[in-house]
Amino acid sequence: MLIVFIKVITIFAMTGVGYAANKFKILPDSSATPLTSLLINISTPCLILNSMGGTHLTAGTLRQTLEVLIVSSCVMFLTALFSIP
Repeated sequence: MLIVFIKVITIFAMTGVGYAANKFKILPDSSATPLTSLLINISTPCLILNSMGGTHLTAGTLRQTLEVLIVSSCVMFLTALFSIP
């Protein structure tokens, strides 16, 4: 569970660095869309595969992965539900 938490924090840190770079005009406004696509479509799956590939697949690891998947899905569903006007 700690590995997944660290990877999620890494993703948020990369997002924060991008936000700060845009806020301080280090990157142009037109770079937001390609960098977001890079982060979401390439970096995130690579981080997930890297974290899963670096551990031995045991019953405990599989159970924790399923727990994170279920909790993440519930949070995403509730967030979408609450965002409906």
